[in-house]
Amino acid sequence: MMKYLVSILLFSILLIGCKNEGNTSKITDADTTEVEKNTIDSTTEMTSANFKLIQGTWRNVDDPFSTLVFEGNTTKNFYDGTDVGKIIEFSLGNSCEDGSNPENASENDAYISTKGSANECYYIVKLDQDSLIMSFLGRGNTLRFKREE
Repeated sequence: MMKYLVSILLFSILLIGCKNEGNTSKITDADTTEVEKNTIDSTTEMTSANFKLIQGTWRNVDDPFSTLVFEGNTTKNFYDGTDVGKIIEFSLGNSCEDGSNPENASENDAYISTKGSANECYYIVKLDQDSLIMSFLGRGNTLRFKREE
């Protein structure tokens, strides 16, 4: 039960932590298009195997109400079908962009770095057609997801 609560808490922190406190306006399709134009400019990243595999909707194994949607270089979190935060930009790399690199950081596109007000880094433990398992670096929590069909 504690693992379940910690998982929910960490995921909420990841996605809600980027929320702009002074801005309560809704994100429009025009805003989303602008984000995509500004973030999808690395053809190397866009063609990597991990970048292609991570695209789509992922359901949290420990909390089935929680889902992540990866589209291009952005991700959104939903809880029980409701969008819980703003669009978060991310990048894949061989190490963390925030400087919290483990000593052995050198695996191709094995690190997810979020951008914006909550710079965080996740290590991709496993990523295939059906499963995404990532570890929140600095805290060591493991988040497990299954692909939605």
